[in-house]
Amino acid sequence: MGHVISCGLDLISSGKGIHTDQELRSSLVSLEGLAARSNITNRERLHVKAVKEWAQGSVNGIEGSVSKMLAADPNFVMGHVISCGLDLISSGKGIHTDQELKSSMLSLEGLAARSNITNRERLHVKAVKEWAEGNTAQACLTWEDILMENPTDMFALKMAHDSYFYLGYQRQFRDPIARVMPKWKEDLPLYG
Repeated sequence: MGHVISCGLDLISSGKGIHTDQELRSSLVSLEGLAARSNITNRERLHVKAVKEWAQGSVNGIEGSVSKMLAADPNFVMGHVISCGLDLISSGKGIHTDQELKSSMLSLEGLAARSNITNRERLHVKAVKEWAEGNTAQACLTWEDILMENPTDMFALKMAHDSYFYLGYQRQFRDPIARVMPKWKEDLPLYG
């Protein structure tokens, strides 16, 4: 795999040969453990691009990035996680009132059950499901569980942070960032 290097999402998005360690290989939401390689997949590039666009507040193009990512690999669990998660956070929908979202969540759960995914990815599926079922506070706690082991998981951090905002939980709104901040290095992408 090559030696671990510190590099940015810009390099991943540009296709200049970046990849992650085995656990991060399928999700690419943690910014640590990047190692040089030349065969990064299109779905991985698009996943990183969508997370980066969302984290930087650039909503123009996220939908296109997610659509392209799922078209590149319809069985990419984290692609479906980000698709359902962003749908939830941007619309306030739930599976009890939105049949399309309910169908998407059932597809995600089935895909996750059939796939060889990491524990972190299973926790992301669990958190999105919790929110879709109306238990946003519990979803936040699940994302915080992810952050305990993976403090640079930008998707978990952003989902917890934004969810606490929507819930009006002022103290919890700042807590995930305060807890992971010491683990971030200034040279990590999206630091600051």
